[in-house]
Parts: sequence; structure tokens; C-alpha cells
Amino acid sequence: MEIDINRLVKEYGNMISMIAHRMILNKEIAREAAQEVWYELCKSITSFKGDSEISTWIYTIARRTIGRYAACEKQVKMSEIEYFRSLPEFEYSGGEEEKREWIKERCDWCITALNHCLNNDARLIFIFRENVGLPYRQIGEIMELKESNVRQIYNRSIQKITAFMNDTCPLYNPDGACKCRICKPVYSIDMDKEYQSGDVGRAALRMALSETRVEESILREELAKLEIRAVAVNFGGKFLDILPKIYESAIVAAQRQHVISDTHVGDGSVLGAVESAIEQIKLKSLGMNVGGKIGVARWHEHLCVAVYVGVGVLRFNEVAVGMAHRVLRDDLSE
Repeated sequence: MEIDINRLVKEYGNMISMIAHRMILNKEIAREAAQEVWYELCKSITSFKGDSEISTWIYTIARRTIGRYAACEKQVKMSEIEYFRSLPEFEYSGGEEEKREWIKERCDWCITALNHCLNNDARLIFIFRENVGLPYRQIGEIMELKESNVRQIYNRSIQKITAFMNDTCPLYNPDGACKCRICKPVYSIDMDKEYQSGDVGRAALRMALSETRVEESILREELAKLEIRAVAVNFGGKFLDILPKIYESAIVAAQRQHVISDTHVGDGSVLGAVESAIEQIKLKSLGMNVGGKIGVARWHEHLCVAVYVGVGVLRFNEVAVGMAHRVLRDDLSE
């Protein structure tokens, strides 16, 4: 099976680099680990026979290679991260552009450090799910674990990180106890076109709640002026029977409206977000006839999916909403 390595670098290069930097605190070592992944891929390229998805093959090699470099990474305790609470307030005196980059770098470092409260396997599962947007099934293949085990590890990781963030980080919760004050220069920037995941999530929800094609089209144009790409897809039928169609329709619509590029990374991010959103409404929908709409919105690396569904129960219609967010670093070509 012939594989174009240049195409793989274009599609997966940013993701491999991101995984390495999330797994390894030292930037130089992380960069070396990412380069080693591509060396291993080139060395093993003739062994790929197409028995699995090419993304599964790539991320499996990335797991093994980056895992070797990350083996010496120390798993920290939550109490060790709490030193942020005692840091003095600081100011940044550089220009606005430099300040933005400085803030993003510090925030990125903080997230990477926080991920280190998880052991290496849990951290990789968290990254594959949250940042790459892979489904549980595929993560299980990559990690060589049962899907049920992947779900369990991921849910425990979410609970652990969310509890700490809610208690500590003022960017996550305004009442958070952390005194690092990165939030102060973040809020001081307040750029007109600097959106957070919550803003993109609201855009996705508005798309999902649009009632007609005309309303949907007007809203999409309105969001486009804000540089937010968006699309919506209707669905209806027996819940379990239509799930494959829901996933496929969301991906195809996102590609057609240029919300994502036609790559495995783009497809996987939408699929992962839709799966997470569907998971939130599953209990109300199992065995029922459902009808509703999926909204997908994206601004730069933020990709959000909202699912609005009406569930038929005799003459009573229950409603449910599910939402999910993914980080997508595979930039679209203009």
C-alpha cells in the first residue's frame, strides 16, 4: 500500500507535536520525541498493510515513541500544583502581540503541567480524547485496552482535573483560588475576535436550535462575519438505528461548509465531539424515536458540537441537549 509521507506530515504533524508537548514538560525533549515519531513512521511505512485505520497506525507509533521519552516524566500530586496559589501578581511590559503570545505560552504550560497529575497512560487517553477527538473504540486499539477500560480511565481523569480547575483556576471559575494572575492580562487583552470555547459552544447551540433552513442560513452568515464557521444538520428516526447516519452527516456537512478540512484529523475531531454530545443524551433517547438538529461551530482551534433532540414518549415529548468541545490544530487553508 503506497503512502504519501508528505501528506501524512501535513495532516498529522501538528497533532503529533501537540501530543509530545502535552506529554513532556521539557520543550526540547518534546520536540525531539515528535521528530523521532516521524523517523519511526518512515522506517515502518512499508509494514502498513491497511489492516487498521491509518490514523490508528500513526497514533500507535506515536504512543510507543513518545511514551519512551515520557517514561521519566514525574507524575505530580494535586498538592504540588497548588503552589500557584501563593505566586505574587505580576505584570507584562511588552507590546500587545508579544503579550498575547506570552499569555498563550503560559496558559499552555499550565495545562501541560496540570495533565501531569495523571499517569502516562491516563494522560495519553485524555489527550487522544480531548485534544485529538478520537472515539473510545479507536483509543482502545491504540492503547491496547478494552473500550470499557478507556472510558473508565477517561472519566476518572475528567473528574480529577475538573475538580481541581473548578477549585483553583480563575480562568475556569472566577472564584478560583489561584493567584498566578495570568487571568488579569488575559482579560486586559479583550480582543474583538478572541473567542473562548464557551463562545463557540454558544454558536453551535444557536445553530442546533435554528428552526428553518432560512434561519440557519442567516445565522451562518452572521457567524461568518465573526470568523466563526458553522453548519447544522437535521436528523430523525429510531435513536440507535440512525446513530451511524448522524455521525456521517455531521462530518460531511462540516466538510462541505469548510468548518473542517477533508482530513482524518478534521473528521476525527467532529466524530469525537458528536460522540461525546450524543453520550450526554443517550439515557433519554435509548429505544425512542427522536428528532432534532446538530450544530457544529469552529473558530481557529476551538471546535464545538451541540445536539438538540426531541424524544417521543407516547404523547409527551422530552427534550435534551448535549454539547462537546475539541481542540483542532489542523488549520484550514483559505
